[in-house]
Amino acid sequence: MTSLSSSALAGSSSSPRRSRSASALSLVPSASPTTSSSNTVLANERAARLLSECETLMSTVYAKAGELSTALIAARREAGLAEIVGHSITRGVAQTMLALSEGQKEIAGVHRLIEQLAKSVGIDVSAYGDGQSKPDDPAFTGA
Repeated sequence: MTSLSSSALAGSSSSPRRSRSASALSLVPSASPTTSSSNTVLANERAARLLSECETLMSTVYAKAGELSTALIAARREAGLAEIVGHSITRGVAQTMLALSEGQKEIAGVHRLIEQLAKSVGIDVSAYGDGQSKPDDPAFTGA
């Protein structure tokens, strides 16, 4: 297996530097030819973990925004205010949720981009796959 430097990920036209024993795609440039493959593997594992954490955090924030919206509506009703009162506030939360949803789609797309890059240069990127089952129908995944 090989690993690819960050210059290749960024679309650099120079030839990618490769390290023979890395287990996944390297998202960090090699510091020197003496950089050990274990450091590359650790960097790859860290990048894969952070990608997964980003997705999890985005889902958590999306859920919290839904809770906020519910709480705002409940507070308005409890105060006996008209339905239109605070609409701009709940609309702002809804717009935030829409932006978060778009962000979730984009970060999920990072998985696909890494997989495509890896396939094109023969790199094993199993650490970057989400590893969870999902429906084949793109209508459910937004793919």
